[in-house]
Amino acid sequence: MESNEEKAKSKCSGNLIITDYLLAEYDQPKFSPYLTKIITLYCREKKYRYAVPQHFVEQAPVLAASLNQPHVIPSLWLDKAEEDIGHTIVNWLYTGLYETLHDPTTQGTAKRQKEYRRSAEVYCVSVFYGMSGLAIQAMQYVRTFDDAVDIHMILGIAKEIFAKYPGRTDSFVGYINHLREKLSSVVQADGGFFKQEDFVKGFGQVPEFDKFMVQQMVGFYSDVIKNLKGENTEGKVVKSQDRRASTTKTRVDPGLWRGTGTRSSTLQPASELKSPKHFTP
Repeated sequence: MESNEEKAKSKCSGNLIITDYLLAEYDQPKFSPYLTKIITLYCREKKYRYAVPQHFVEQAPVLAASLNQPHVIPSLWLDKAEEDIGHTIVNWLYTGLYETLHDPTTQGTAKRQKEYRRSAEVYCVSVFYGMSGLAIQAMQYVRTFDDAVDIHMILGIAKEIFAKYPGRTDSFVGYINHLREKLSSVVQADGGFFKQEDFVKGFGQVPEFDKFMVQQMVGFYSDVIKNLKGENTEGKVVKSQDRRASTTKTRVDPGLWRGTGTRSSTLQPASELKSPKHFTP
């Protein structure tokens, strides 16, 4: 049976003539974005120059706002973006897809660990510069590769991120929730985690990171205290009920009285959440 494409071709003689049917198979923009002014993007070290049509750059609100400033030359310096993720940013501007460059020096677990770091960095850069679509994809990969990194590596990367974005990390909602989830999981498995020497050594270098970690510790121990209080209160109520029950039963038949044991709840801390010009947005 002749396919639709073959039918379309059979209507043509000699060179292929584009039919209305074939035109319906792909988009026809009203103008070519590739003819818009070229903007040169630089990452942190300005090692590479990325040429991107203005149409694509304007997909990021923060970058678009910077281009609207009259004194800005057609180049932008993304000083928060490391060179290693420059391709990922530019590829997303062009295609809307997440992609990283192949690194032949890493394999196996090391490769997954590198991709975890990359995706965490891409997420934060994306939020900072207003590339929400890229941020969503990056966060998915943070969770995809987090099985390859232990809590110490996770916190080490987090400390670097907090140092790079002072006063801005509150906007990294997805990433902060991820950190809380990983910490909660570790602490519930090992209540002494906050006492470990490796953990204590991490303090005193990045004030904002220190503040975040203290908040997590306070939250954890507050939950422990609440659970303890709840257990004690429950015990008192049960014992009081036992005494009333004992008095009643003794009056009826002292020989048949049996004490009801108090129930003790298991202590389990509640988990938390299971801008080249150099410009600053």
